[in-house]
Amino acid sequence: MPSNANTSTTIPLLYSMRVFGFLTLLHLIFGCNVLLAQNSSRQSINFQPVWEDLPVTCNGEWFPLNESDSITFSQVKFYISNIELLRAGNVVWKETPGYHLVDAGNQGVLQIFLNSPGPVIFDEIKFGLGIDSLTNVSGAMGGALDPAQGMYWTWQSGYINVKVEGKSSRCTSRNNEFIFHLGGYQHPFNAFQYVVLNTRETTNIYIPVDLKYFIESTDLSLLNHIMSPGIEAMDMSEKFSASFKPHPR
Repeated sequence: MPSNANTSTTIPLLYSMRVFGFLTLLHLIFGCNVLLAQNSSRQSINFQPVWEDLPVTCNGEWFPLNESDSITFSQVKFYISNIELLRAGNVVWKETPGYHLVDAGNQGVLQIFLNSPGPVIFDEIKFGLGIDSLTNVSGAMGGALDPAQGMYWTWQSGYINVKVEGKSSRCTSRNNEFIFHLGGYQHPFNAFQYVVLNTRETTNIYIPVDLKYFIESTDLSLLNHIMSPGIEAMDMSEKFSASFKPHPR
């Protein structure tokens, strides 16, 4: 009798354990599917530096300037900050604070997910190009603002808002190099810019950054090095901010 009693107790126990394991597996699968669905519906912005319609990845690719001149990029990095979504001119969602370092050499950080409470309907997007003066006077910080990112000068000069480096046959400099480090937050050389774009997309927004427009807006044979705040950095920052183009899909 004791042997039969143990057997009758063990069988329901094993069955319960199997049922519990099966239910746990279903819960995990369902939870993962919900998480994936939530991630796929999150609103995001993808900033893609391009040369005409070709993506710039800073992996040694060359692009034609004309029949005899060409250009390549070794670095294209810039800060996007304090994103706002607007509808009919009114702010419907605001990121405070928010700082993102976009790096053409790292395609994994080109997409910015918006931490909005749910899908937001909007027709304009506004963001800062660079780091605002208040953040600059706070000194170097962590995350995207960590000096290890290579985008910080000193406490006097602050952050580099935009960094564009490469080579072009138009440059008369050593090794045909151009280096544009654009920044500055103190008056009268505050290079921080605001960009406002109309958009018809509200889920996955694609914004190309037209590097051809930026490069051809200046004469590389005359100006190919900017390494500190000043009037030239301000002027080039304005030109870079005009390189953001809405691109409905």
